[in-house]
Amino acid sequence: MRRFFMIFCALVLCFQTGIIAQISATLDAEKTYDNGTRICYFTTDKLLSEQAKDFLQQQAVQNKNILRLSFYEDKTVMFEAVTDFTLDSVVNVINDKLKILSTREVEIFSNTPPPRSLPQNICDQIKPSCSDNTDETYWSVKDQPGYGKVACANETKNPAWFYIQIDNPGDMEILMKSVNVGKGDIDFVCWGPFNSKSEACEQIELVACPTCPNNTQPGGTSFYPHDKITDCSYSGNSYETLHIKNAQKGQTYVILITNFENQIFQINFHKISGEATTDCSIITPPASSNSPVCEGETLELYAKTSDTPNAVYNWSGPNGFTSNEQHPVIENATPANAGTYTLVITADGLTGDPKTTDVVINPLNYRTDNIVRCKGETYNFYGEQITEDCTREKRVPGTVCDTIVTLNFKTEICNIINFTPEEICADYDKMTVLFDISNGTLTDYTATFDNNAIVEGFENIEKTAVDGNTIEITLPKDVKPNYYSVTFECWFDRGLNQKIDVSFDVLYPSSIITQRWNDVLALKNEKFNEGDYQFTNYEWYKNDEIIPNENKSYLYVGANGDMLDFNAVYRARPTRLDDNVQIFTCGAVIGQVDAFLTLHPQLVQAGQQIVVKNITQPSKISVFNILGLPVGEYKISQYANSFSAPPIAGTYSVIVETENGKRYVEKILIQ
Repeated sequence: MRRFFMIFCALVLCFQTGIIAQISATLDAEKTYDNGTRICYFTTDKLLSEQAKDFLQQQAVQNKNILRLSFYEDKTVMFEAVTDFTLDSVVNVINDKLKILSTREVEIFSNTPPPRSLPQNICDQIKPSCSDNTDETYWSVKDQPGYGKVACANETKNPAWFYIQIDNPGDMEILMKSVNVGKGDIDFVCWGPFNSKSEACEQIELVACPTCPNNTQPGGTSFYPHDKITDCSYSGNSYETLHIKNAQKGQTYVILITNFENQIFQINFHKISGEATTDCSIITPPASSNSPVCEGETLELYAKTSDTPNAVYNWSGPNGFTSNEQHPVIENATPANAGTYTLVITADGLTGDPKTTDVVINPLNYRTDNIVRCKGETYNFYGEQITEDCTREKRVPGTVCDTIVTLNFKTEICNIINFTPEEICADYDKMTVLFDISNGTLTDYTATFDNNAIVEGFENIEKTAVDGNTIEITLPKDVKPNYYSVTFECWFDRGLNQKIDVSFDVLYPSSIITQRWNDVLALKNEKFNEGDYQFTNYEWYKNDEIIPNENKSYLYVGANGDMLDFNAVYRARPTRLDDNVQIFTCGAVIGQVDAFLTLHPQLVQAGQQIVVKNITQPSKISVFNILGLPVGEYKISQYANSFSAPPIAGTYSVIVETENGKRYVEKILIQ
């Protein structure tokens, strides 16, 4: 059992005084045990030196009657011995040993009295508290040495120090307990009253009081106050009750609370009875802030209003910050304002325990956008339309903190001219887009088609390098003749980029037009054209000029014996029945019909030999590309009746002119 309780001995059990030459002693208390031993506490008339104490303890263990001999910082001595070994017996043994020690020229008595005031490091640990604020809790101290025996407490390890100040006078009982169920074995000593905390530090003695009982013992409460000891308890409970009698306004009491079991828990002070009250204004209220805040915002520090009207608030913090305001603010906060802020409140000459709050200042994000656009283009800078060279700055909201975006906007001349597609026939494999640049070099492009084109099977083109001055795009199989558009985004060698919208028409293939004799052209109907297209209205064109009054599905020019113009290009522009779209056919190059003269084959590879069948006389072969430009000329006869196909893939017209003046036109397709 870790505790034993002092029982005052009757004078008949121990001699109160032993008259010894070297020291004399006065009995303080003793207890006799059933095992035949007794423990006595006594006070010597002189203060023994540390050397003398060490020597006497070494000699005492050699005496069969003395089980234990202990010396305290003051003149208090404790011994445990057999029951018949009295105080006089112990004093005689001590004096006999001191006679031996005196022959060794060793200091026997100390001229330095034990310190009567608390060391400064202990005084600095004393925290303000009050019993009227039930929300105020304190953490226990752990893994810290104690001061040995103090007052009624046999041990004082893990000490925590507090002081209270009386507001209204009278008696009071304060319950001190662990708020964590099942944790904590606290003990306490209370000293007072004092006029101030500093006076308490000067007068409190950390010495044992062998005659001081636990206040939980019968009569223990009535024993106190004893000298400056207001109350004391050394029980095995997680709670203790402090009794203060006849307290007066302004008086200070100091409380030592120990943690016997070396556990971490919270301690709460709460008054349970009595008319006296404690002054809670000595406790600094919690400090807080609106942290975290972003750089440039206002930092606000908060302090709960003190119970004392004339309280002075003292704030200190990073970057040399100080303030006497209850709720100070720091405008346009920067990361230098981040850190720990400390609040101390002074009221009626008393300074409360410092309270702290940690502040986080999140930095803003910064980004610079260097944008170059072609002159005349508009750039949308977060809602502001920019067209001229400039520098702008905007604060853009972010997830945590905003972003400061700096725009450096510059324009340059970078116009693209003649960005037009060649004629596109629905039976082509590819469409070719020609372009010319007035300033700079086009390096890459993307192509984004409109919805109609996507439905027909056109596929958007990701960023692709440009080779030369053409862009080739694959035509979807069986694409429907119609009007489409594509947006090219172009990148140049100087870092500029430009978006260009290009419209393009996919035309009916020229094969939808058939020649009947030398004076009739007809548009194939849904039974014969490859798209099963039905038409309603018709227009006919010669060399891209409309032929008046020709609005049938065929063109007949032989009413007056005329023939078609074999040097012209004919087109039709029908209106489609299903969607009312009116669009051209590709140009048809026609020739004089001769049933005996044909080209074989008409679908050939580049450079392949083409034979002119049924040729009977010397003739001239002229080959033209789709733009009407000559690409080759040959002489043939019935003996040498072939020529080489052009080296480049495409559609070509072949004109055969015989020696007798006849002229025939055929079409060949080079793969």
